[in-house]
Amino acid sequence: MIETHGRYVEYLQFLQTIVKSEDNFIRKTQDMVMNELVNVGEDVLLFYNDKQSFQMLIRMMKDSEFHTDANSALNYHITLVQLLANCTEGKNVTTEMKCISLLTLDDIVRVVTHPDCTAKVKSAYIDFSTTATSTPRWR
Repeated sequence: MIETHGRYVEYLQFLQTIVKSEDNFIRKTQDMVMNELVNVGEDVLLFYNDKQSFQMLIRMMKDSEFHTDANSALNYHITLVQLLANCTEGKNVTTEMKCISLLTLDDIVRVVTHPDCTAKVKSAYIDFSTTATSTPRWR
């Protein structure tokens, strides 16, 4: 749906609800969602981890318009990072390895330590980093 209809936060929120139900993590669904995320094009995955796009992320965090629009690129990005965190909860090592190939520890540190990083962005990145810490590459 995201590839054909566009980046809508609601699509990612739906995926969040199917990987986690009442604080129970559904490993099979986590695996399926991660497989799809890894296999989709860059139209779906919006991480801002190269130099030019990182500057775009900083501009969005500074601009209040991106905070008020529910389907802004910034809110889509935050929801995507939260989805990755949900896919790694419950110590699912398979999904953790895939997640850290998409969003590295260096990427997380660069974002959360930037002076213009908002609380909402920081929260999503910190949640992701704390759920993906059982992976040996991060220890």
